[in-house]
Amino acid sequence: MSTEPTLQSYPTAPLWRRFVALIYDAFILLAISMIYGAITLGVYVVATGITSNDDYQPTVGGPLFQLGWFCSLALFYSYFWHKGGQTAGMKAWKIRVVAQQENAPLTFKACIIRSLVGPFAFFIAGLGYIWKWFDKDGHCLHDKLSGTKVVVVPKEL
Repeated sequence: MSTEPTLQSYPTAPLWRRFVALIYDAFILLAISMIYGAITLGVYVVATGITSNDDYQPTVGGPLFQLGWFCSLALFYSYFWHKGGQTAGMKAWKIRVVAQQENAPLTFKACIIRSLVGPFAFFIAGLGYIWKWFDKDGHCLHDKLSGTKVVVVPKEL
């Protein structure tokens, strides 16, 4: 009988790996942001009949635009986490998002929660990440709230 370890049994990923993976993903996020901006600007121009002399600033400065942009970035993460547990940056640094419970699937709901809470965990003075040092299981705040964790996986996975 084989006693292969489950993904949940792998060690929790250190913060430095998470941040380096995020830097890798930042290039993809930049591309998504540019595409989102081009699409929304195109829709705005078609919908309003704006001319070349008009100001485009209300398009990118409004709360609806910002919310849509944030949601597009959250959907990027949610899709790739749900699909395979990894983004490109995470794959390069051999880390993966898994459900905290043994043999439990990673749900799309958990991925959405994680992708919506994660940025706030980072931008509020990093307190959501500092939480990792005080948590008995070594999880960040967004890991706790979404029922997920980030583990270091062997090269063959």
